[in-house]
Amino acid sequence: MARERLLWGNASEWLNDKYPPIPRFVCACTTALEDHRYAHITARCQELNDIAMTHTSKLTPEQIRDGLSIVAAAVHGQGLNINMVVVGGIVNTMLLHTRQSTTDVDGFFRTKARTVDTSRVLTAATSAACKGLGLQEGWLNDDVALYVQDHALRELYEEALQQNEIVFHASGLTVYAAPWRFSLITKVDRLSKAGARPYDMPDAVAFLGCLIAERGAVPLRREELASWAIEFELPIPSTWVLDALDEAYFIANGVHGLLG
Repeated sequence: MARERLLWGNASEWLNDKYPPIPRFVCACTTALEDHRYAHITARCQELNDIAMTHTSKLTPEQIRDGLSIVAAAVHGQGLNINMVVVGGIVNTMLLHTRQSTTDVDGFFRTKARTVDTSRVLTAATSAACKGLGLQEGWLNDDVALYVQDHALRELYEEALQQNEIVFHASGLTVYAAPWRFSLITKVDRLSKAGARPYDMPDAVAFLGCLIAERGAVPLRREELASWAIEFELPIPSTWVLDALDEAYFIANGVHGLLG
């Protein structure tokens, strides 16, 4: 009861707590893997996540969809079909539905190099920002590629296509969610830093839940996260961060998500 009061009590207190308890999240892939849909996190958690973003520019699913549709049409008009992989808030907003909005669309392509295809997508995105959709310049960017080695980026790209979690599709453009393991370890890295945001922990719980569901409800070993951190040249997660993640997952789902 005390935890429930803390959870649903004063929103500002919740937001000031770096690792607040979070409401139950159930990834529908545990019961509906075949249609790749995900149950919504509770409306209350979405509300708290939105409070955390009141001082930043917010993109709704509708704005993102409209912007990506313009990009797709421009690319298709040039006789092309391009694949892009996205990481971050767009996945939570448009696929997992654990947020109602995000600040931008972080994407990457098969290589870090600015190829003709990459330039066409980003140019079309800039054009979309001028269409009165409420999009700002840079709403779609490939900045995430700056922080990943080229060989790792290529592997993530191929892994994302194999995972086949489609965030958006239209003639000319298909947008895939980044591999769950990459989404999780980068989110854990953010949780380890002073700039962690209130919605980072619910996001991490969502990614962990999808990884576990993908494995047939088998929890992850902590050593796996350490190996992913090494692979992507990130600091190895500290025990206290993984303890916080496991506790949050347990509160949300009633079972532990991490072993070891």
